[in-house]
Amino acid sequence: MGKSRRTPIRLHPEFLCKNGKKELVVLSYDEFLAVEERLQDADDLMTLRQAAASDDGGAGVSLPEMKRRLAARSAPERKHRGW
Repeated sequence: MGKSRRTPIRLHPEFLCKNGKKELVVLSYDEFLAVEERLQDADDLMTLRQAAASDDGGAGVSLPEMKRRLAARSAPERKHRGW
């Protein structure tokens, strides 16, 4: 699995001060979205690493088996909704 390299986020923050101290930061909406996406990616990576660390080595479930289980679980739901 190859590593993807992202370019650094270029931020142009505006600082709002109160009593001479920086109190708030204002970012453009696009910059905010870029930061939010990176934070979500970091959170996902942390969750993945925690899951891998807690793996007990037990048997996994194959993709076809998981699809079958999910289809069986959602089938009554589809019937209920008229699908």
